[in-house]
Amino acid sequence: MQTYQLTELPLTTVTDPLSIFYISGESYRLKNKLKKAN
Repeated sequence: MQTYQLTELPLTTVTDPLSIFYISGESYRLKNKLKKAN
């Protein structure tokens, strides 16, 4: 799955709740950057 390459995290850490929280936080920051750019 290529989507996990974007997070640069191994598949095993994605199952960890803290990792999921980190990934969601990063995607939230990216969305904010895109909003500011528009």
